[in-house]
Amino acid sequence: MALIEAGIVVHCLRDLTRGGVASALNEIAAAARLSIFIDEHRVGVREDVRAACEILGLDPMQVACEGRFLIVLPAVAADAALAVLRSFPPSEQSVIVGEVKARGKTPVVLRSRLGPSRILEMGSGEQLPRIC
Repeated sequence: MALIEAGIVVHCLRDLTRGGVASALNEIAAAARLSIFIDEHRVGVREDVRAACEILGLDPMQVACEGRFLIVLPAVAADAALAVLRSFPPSEQSVIVGEVKARGKTPVVLRSRLGPSRILEMGSGEQLPRIC
């Protein structure tokens, strides 16, 4: 509500509990018929989570992220939105992780920590939690 009260236009707000970042971004890109580019180093994955995913053979971008959400809004509103979000303790580490562009060859592209980019595909199979 604080974003709306501050006059910030929110195009989309998604909970990342099921399917994580990858599923949410792919669903948004498909619905909007746009491409989304994100920077892996900007996505807040704790080192212990990253290490556990590596041991278990999981992609942290496809694992459920309890208590996290993703907001898509106009680029011109990004700084104002960050200021609003960071005024609340649970979201004081909010960051801009990427950008939306005209539809390209792939819906979601992850610019990796090591340099090369890769397609960030929709999560599936064992990495998706079963929520009853």
